[in-house]
Amino acid sequence: MIYHFQKHEVFYFYPIIFSNSQTNQGTFFLITPLSMKKEYTDIEIIQALQKGGREREFAWEYMYKTWRNYLVGFICNKGGTELEALEAIADVARPFEIRIIKPDFVPGRAQLRTYFSTCVLLRWLKVRKMNSSKKDLLSFEDEHVTAFAENVVDRMIQTELAMLLDRTLSQIGDRCKKILTLFMNKYSMKEIAAAMLFENEVTAKKEKYKCQTKYENYLAQHPVLEKKLKYLLYE
Repeated sequence: MIYHFQKHEVFYFYPIIFSNSQTNQGTFFLITPLSMKKEYTDIEIIQALQKGGREREFAWEYMYKTWRNYLVGFICNKGGTELEALEAIADVARPFEIRIIKPDFVPGRAQLRTYFSTCVLLRWLKVRKMNSSKKDLLSFEDEHVTAFAENVVDRMIQTELAMLLDRTLSQIGDRCKKILTLFMNKYSMKEIAAAMLFENEVTAKKEKYKCQTKYENYLAQHPVLEKKLKYLLYE
């Protein structure tokens, strides 16, 4: 059985992966076929995800088999492609799971598929940077479901931003990474000087400027990373 996803987050969507191969169409993951024991209600899906292990695998297989065509068709009808839909599914699967297994999530306000499809749509919209308003495109959902999806996707964006900042700042050296991290966390020049053992605030400001210039030069040499960083910062 072959499921096609673009993003490596599919590791979390289906936890058993035996091999993968790069192609010009994306990444193909070969995953062992599972045998679903039964149909699942929404509550049973949540309970299976909470248990983990094989129960979790069966639940995700059920969701994939029964929701996939609907989700892909849903995105394609909005002007997207099958690949874009599958990327969005892989992106939100793990954050969605983390959210619905929390004790404060109460099923019943809407079907789980509705929650998930809204997360997928919102993720796809953010990636595509579509200009249409969320209200028009999400008119089929109520405010509760939309708020749920925004929370899931926003948390995912914050995680992506943190990972990308850590990755790119690491390219300019530990010292500069620490200085800029302190600065981005709103430390004053006096506090930065103390943390970095600089002589005074003037020195801290000069060093921050040097590191900032170094970082900007690095991003200028890597426009793809720069574009993604700006998107995550201002989304």
